[in-house]
Amino acid sequence: MRPYRLLILLALTCISVAGSKAAQQAKPQPSTLHWCSPQIGDDAAHIIGNSCAKYSECLGAVGLEDDVDRPPFTGLSDVQVAWVKKCHQNLYNAARANSQIKGSAATQDWLERSVYPGTAARPLPASGSLPPPR
Repeated sequence: MRPYRLLILLALTCISVAGSKAAQQAKPQPSTLHWCSPQIGDDAAHIIGNSCAKYSECLGAVGLEDDVDRPPFTGLSDVQVAWVKKCHQNLYNAARANSQIKGSAATQDWLERSVYPGTAARPLPASGSLPPPR
């Protein structure tokens, strides 16, 4: 009977290890997809869709499309760089203001680190850290 006890113990150990790995994989993972990518879709309140439409309009105002942020980066004029930076900041602010929506953190990260050089968005200081008005 002893060999059977060993087999039962081994089987229970395997089941317990497999179960704990499955539980770890079942935990919700933060999204790595940023807003305005085709895979993310829209949210029920259409915040993503509306924000991305404004972003596309913003880029379109200087004759650009969303591929401006995909390598290989092409040369933009100084005026275009300044404009695209504003577009990025507006989308960043929308994502930050709606942090409950899936992909908002990934969107902020993307706009801070992975866009056309010189056009990255920046986190705004907290309202309590602003200097008093003059």
